[in-house]
Amino acid sequence: MQRQKLNGYRVKIAKMEPYLLKAIFFSVPLVPKSTTILIFTWVLIWLMSYKRDDWQTLLRRRTLLLSIFLYLWLLTGLTYTMDLESGLFKIQTQASFLIFPILLGTRKVAPTMRNTYFKYFIWGVALATLICLANGFYRYVDQGSVYVMDEFSRKVNIFTYQEFSKILDMDPAYFSLYLGMAIFYIINKFKWEKSNRMLKNFSMVLLFSTALFLAASKAGIYLFAIILLGFAIYWFIKRSREKFILVLGMLVFSWAVGYLVSPMPFKRLAHAFSSVQQNVNQNVVNESTSIRLDLWRLSVEIAKEAPFFGYGTGSVQKTLNEHCIDFRFFSECELLRNKNSHNQYLNFLLSNGLVFLLVFLTMLVIWMYGAVRMKDELSVFFLLILALNFSFESLLQRERGVVFFMLFATMLLVTQKEKHSDELKQEFDGVERN
Repeated sequence: MQRQKLNGYRVKIAKMEPYLLKAIFFSVPLVPKSTTILIFTWVLIWLMSYKRDDWQTLLRRRTLLLSIFLYLWLLTGLTYTMDLESGLFKIQTQASFLIFPILLGTRKVAPTMRNTYFKYFIWGVALATLICLANGFYRYVDQGSVYVMDEFSRKVNIFTYQEFSKILDMDPAYFSLYLGMAIFYIINKFKWEKSNRMLKNFSMVLLFSTALFLAASKAGIYLFAIILLGFAIYWFIKRSREKFILVLGMLVFSWAVGYLVSPMPFKRLAHAFSSVQQNVNQNVVNESTSIRLDLWRLSVEIAKEAPFFGYGTGSVQKTLNEHCIDFRFFSECELLRNKNSHNQYLNFLLSNGLVFLLVFLTMLVIWMYGAVRMKDELSVFFLLILALNFSFESLLQRERGVVFFMLFATMLLVTQKEKHSDELKQEFDGVERN
């Protein structure tokens, strides 16, 4: 009798988890602190509803164990780090490598919940976009100009780049990923249905596409466009010409609108090509792409001194600062000071070594293989755009990036494995009827 009461109590507590997950997906593009509070609440609820059988569910999803292994490796990296304070902060930031595989990996998630969670995420992205636009208009009315002076005394538009998402303390690279994921989901699920639903979908795509241009992240815009065009060609060959025409039309229309609203991404791309050419000619250029090239070279050169285990968890910035003068002139080092590698793979190589990086890459390849084998287009797009963006940004160094990556990757993996299981579908149908 006591055991039955305990099980009933656990079932009631566990019913709160889907609501918390919806709130987490909604909050990801908004305020990180609210996401952290919701995750902490979810951990407490999971502990109160824990059952021994939960671990068996996790063990059947072996690929998630790689993520847990990576987190344990990060803990080990604290024993030899050059910067213990930053290492401890990184352990806290990277907790998603441990939390989501355990919390989601031990649960049987209904296949239909994938779409539900994505819809909450899309509404979160929509709210974030509207907040950024409203803040821009408010600043324009308040100061009577669309331009402000930055720390370098340059005129910048309050509706573009870092100023656009400043109110949410969000880097354009993260915002571009959220927007790209939302756009792809809408297009991938788009059907020629009732006119009111089609109008809503077109409006959302136009809103997000415009925001993508305003965010003006070079990698975010151009990588998204290339991947989406690749999917459009695939759909044209394998499925229907209508979706290809739809995607192509949306791309052309949104890019035209985006250019009219903000030509900044095209100017930044032209400036990037120019700075790369100067960088090749050994000229020091204060431009983001040129700085990235120097950081990548410097990271590789420093990593050669400790290739297998790196310099310790959280040590990247301090390592680059202290060792830069060994490989670069003082003027170059001043330009690179207090920066990370701006490449997630090199960041891992520098902090935790080649072995850690290989395990991380293995995890990505296994997850991608499973997504391709299951023909799960949403998972393929997500992993592809993250893997490519990792080459230009250290996205997992901040909570916004690592929560987004592990939350979506785990959810997609869990629902992907159950997507084609008739037995599980029947089980969930039975639970819903009860």
